[in-house]
Amino acid sequence: MRILYIHHNSHTGGASNSLKYLLESLKSKNIEIHIISPGGKVFNNFLNITNKVYEIKGIPLFQATCGTNFPLIRSLISLRHLSQYKIITDIVKKVNPDIVHLNEIGQFFLAKRLKKLGFKVVLHSRVAINRSYKILTYFTEKIINKYIDYVFAIDGSVVKSIYNVKNIKIVYNPIKPSTKKIKIPKKKNKIKCLFLANLLKQKGVINIIKSAIRLKNNKNIVFYIAGSNVRSNSFYNSFLGHFLDFTGIYPDYQKLIINTIKQNNLTNLKFLGQVENIEYIFKDIHILLLPTLMNEPSRSVFEAGYHGIPSIISLKDVVEDVVEHNYNGIIIKENDFKNMCESILYLSQNENLRLKLGNNSSKRFNKLNNHKRSARLVYSVYKKLLN
Repeated sequence: MRILYIHHNSHTGGASNSLKYLLESLKSKNIEIHIISPGGKVFNNFLNITNKVYEIKGIPLFQATCGTNFPLIRSLISLRHLSQYKIITDIVKKVNPDIVHLNEIGQFFLAKRLKKLGFKVVLHSRVAINRSYKILTYFTEKIINKYIDYVFAIDGSVVKSIYNVKNIKIVYNPIKPSTKKIKIPKKKNKIKCLFLANLLKQKGVINIIKSAIRLKNNKNIVFYIAGSNVRSNSFYNSFLGHFLDFTGIYPDYQKLIINTIKQNNLTNLKFLGQVENIEYIFKDIHILLLPTLMNEPSRSVFEAGYHGIPSIISLKDVVEDVVEHNYNGIIIKENDFKNMCESILYLSQNENLRLKLGNNSSKRFNKLNNHKRSARLVYSVYKKLLN
């Protein structure tokens, strides 16, 4: 069985890590793996899985993700990669895969092109779409139902956002279990709260800053921000970078965090930058914070949960398949940092509850996000389509 995966970005993140763990598990099932990806760190990581990796400049993404700044403008900016369609098509023809696996919902126009060439196409939907963009939503669902053989959704929130799509299965983002024994940290002198994500508006980083300012006089709570801009420092030093930062399309959140810490003398907010060793950072954290605007949980929730760390997350439309309120975390209203502060104080003052939520998280995510389970589900769909 020959599968060609088409990845959409060059920076590390949840989608990249999930695909990496999925592919590592699928290799044991006698699958010949090919990957198309933009150059960069992710491209190099894929080379550790297979030497059949083909570099492109980028892929146009037509989507309006919940919580993003100016989603239609972002889609227009991505049109600069339209010329890559021919390059991608030529690679697909040369590889001649049994199935093409697209790694993001915004690639549905590419799916249409490849389906018309006679290839079987599956699509991984990793984001909850913003249904207020009615025309884009209509065409997204229509093209998916017509030209895509099967859709994988990473959780129930994603399924809810594309409820008109047929032939869809939930495959929770895989994680690779640690060989170390999980130890749920007890409270010592301070409660340590972690935000772990790329520095993007839709991840809710602004609400972390607001919460740190609001609780600055509470000496028992410390906030840690682990992550980086998805654009490089050289980009933000360019004219285009200055323009996109000024207009708010791609803000320089790293600069904003550092300046805010200095201006407000925030001794309770620590900026860690990009962290490579995720397991190391989890060993002394008590609560994961994800005040997301994306209307779905992110990868950091189950990575932390696997290590026995409960989450405080925000959802606009509550779906409790990943985080269940008061079972393995706390769900708050979207864009409500005051509610998040209240929840942090609540868990900091109720250690038994916090430990219980952490233990439940470890149990849930060990089951839902096991990399072998995810690979088995994906493989079953592959076999069904080929038979």
